[in-house]
Amino acid sequence: MSPVAAVFFDLDGTLLDDMANWRRSVPATVNAVTDRHPHIDADQLEEAYSVSSTEVWKEIRDNPKPPWGDMDAMTISMRVWGDALASLGEENPEVLERAVGTYRRLRNTGLVKFDDVDECLDILRTKYRLGVITNGHAETQLPKLDSAALSRYFESVTTVDIGHGKPQVEIFEHALNTLGVGAGEAVYVGDYLHWDVGGANAAGMKSVWINRTQENREPAEPEPDAEINSLAELPGVVAAFDAESTR
Repeated sequence: MSPVAAVFFDLDGTLLDDMANWRRSVPATVNAVTDRHPHIDADQLEEAYSVSSTEVWKEIRDNPKPPWGDMDAMTISMRVWGDALASLGEENPEVLERAVGTYRRLRNTGLVKFDDVDECLDILRTKYRLGVITNGHAETQLPKLDSAALSRYFESVTTVDIGHGKPQVEIFEHALNTLGVGAGEAVYVGDYLHWDVGGANAAGMKSVWINRTQENREPAEPEPDAEINSLAELPGVVAAFDAESTR
């Protein structure tokens, strides 16, 4: 095993508290729609959105090769909100436009990074090169990094604009090439077992699962090389990987 040269991170759910942003954005979007179109019941629309979102993302996650090159945040939002409104018998394109426009605006504002992010990155960047590998598009993810004052930490940001996404090994290989490091010299940190841990494992990288909510890993799910509950633990984990390489 080689010493660690680079550490790559997932973005949403790992560095940014995406769930908090999502929890604010959905009801705010529902209120914006139903205030303008009062014939739509707010509770029913929020429930319909929940059902639609679950179904669409399950379809994406169950696809072994999601068509990342053909999908972007706007396309997915149009599908989810369109299906939700259609389930309520609402086919007015103006309503869908309002829902998606409001939702996308809210999802790209008020971003919050986890409290443990800056200290972790400040420690790691003194010894390792840092990068991001995300299943978002550059047009949405790069502004997020800027808004959260995180861009300064990363030499490389790899997005699905290359035509591949996690867990496909191609996106990990592309990221490794951007820094000129081998898979055996790299660590990947993410919060999603299937896409993050599974993809990193397949690419030959060391994988770290950040399990902030202390969920149980099912036996059939990918097994990480290390599990942490906070990024405060990560520098020690990476140092341990380094120590293993000298044995």
